[in-house]
Amino acid sequence: MNDWDLSHRTGENHDSGERTGTLPFMALDLLDEKAVAGEKKRLYRHDLEGLIWILPWVFLQYENGRLLHPALLAWCTGDHATCLAHKSHFLRTIPDVEPLPFWSTEWDMAYAALEWIRNRYQAQEERAFSNKRSHTSEPFPEPHPKDVYHSFLGQLSNAWVEYPRLEELMRELEMVPDELTNP
Repeated sequence: MNDWDLSHRTGENHDSGERTGTLPFMALDLLDEKAVAGEKKRLYRHDLEGLIWILPWVFLQYENGRLLHPALLAWCTGDHATCLAHKSHFLRTIPDVEPLPFWSTEWDMAYAALEWIRNRYQAQEERAFSNKRSHTSEPFPEPHPKDVYHSFLGQLSNAWVEYPRLEELMRELEMVPDELTNP
């Protein structure tokens, strides 16, 4: 799928004020009021998170291109706040989620990727709680895109121990970073 008419290069100004995206696959940060109003900068990690949200969408609902179990249709409300609430709840309850049998092997990768998202948002919530308690407004540090990438791959690589098939999948997808293949 290619849709280049609204794309831009990293570092270029993108102040059209227009926010696009498919709600079920948008990063949680882009579903709040500031983002909807165009007051939040879109970052590399938002695109990575959007890609990750596709995994549960497929693994929990589809087999051979057919919708078998509409478990996540509440994400399609058309309302960003409702979608944010449903996806946030999903992240809190993910240990209770089981994929369709067809995707059980690939679910390990999705689970590890979703843990990466959950860990990031938990850290943000803890910072906000701490700021409120101490009456400060220290922002959550925004990592460089390369650090986001390495953090994500590190999460997947750490999951190899628990999910043996994950390393094989990452190698098939050529997602294994050089530092792991050439120690």
